[in-house]
Amino acid sequence: MRKRVLGPHAHGVIYRTANGILAAPLEDVAVGKALGFKGGYDTREIGELLKLISKDDVVFVVGTHIGSLLVPIAGCCKQVVGYEANPDTFSFVKLNTHLNNAGNVTLYNLAAGDTSRVIEFYQNRSNSGGSKIKPKKNHYWYTYDSPKTIQVPMVSLDDHIRNEKLEQPSGIIMDIEGAEYLACKGAQQALAGARYLYIEYVPHALENVAGVSNADFFGQLIPHFDEVRFMRIRPGTIALRTEKEKFIEAVDSYRREGRSDDLLFIKNR
Repeated sequence: MRKRVLGPHAHGVIYRTANGILAAPLEDVAVGKALGFKGGYDTREIGELLKLISKDDVVFVVGTHIGSLLVPIAGCCKQVVGYEANPDTFSFVKLNTHLNNAGNVTLYNLAAGDTSRVIEFYQNRSNSGGSKIKPKKNHYWYTYDSPKTIQVPMVSLDDHIRNEKLEQPSGIIMDIEGAEYLACKGAQQALAGARYLYIEYVPHALENVAGVSNADFFGQLIPHFDEVRFMRIRPGTIALRTEKEKFIEAVDSYRREGRSDDLLFIKNR
């Protein structure tokens, strides 16, 4: 309908929102719809993150999408380093950093994973933020809008930080549709030094995209942090040093019930 109204050469829509001035793909009816009708996206979560972020922080955003999280965060820290695997949405996040004069952002059109290699990648259209590494086990949830399959380069974050001489992150924000396990596997040095990790947890994506269990995934994270908060559904903070079993029971219940959440891991020491 948008193409019929705006013409076949229309490529994106620009929104003035609480997240900043953001251009989004014309076909996107997920983030784009929220920006257009609600005037913002994930603003509550951004508010929680900004309580953690200081003006001296270096924040890595792994899975930038169009920059709805990256842009407001860039205004509150020293530097943002962003990774976006999808070349189509990468063009939008580049544009959006310019639209918002975010001169402290460095962007890479790369997937984050466990090693340096080339991978197959789904480019979703109606929910472009759902684009992902080609799942090991396919499902209608991932293919309902007939995504195009392309090849994209993947890097290990630890190797990329070292090779590009990047400053180690103070915090990491990660939303990569089930590939979080691979990215964390390749970022153990970065996680060891980071004060916080904000990460999406979608059980079916972990199981189908990466082919791993809760134990596999969280076994990489728990040793690096002291506390974890469920940001959307379950209130309160769990101390990982003394309540590890409570946390595992909670995420296992999410898996059984098909629920998802964003998790904030925090280091106190």
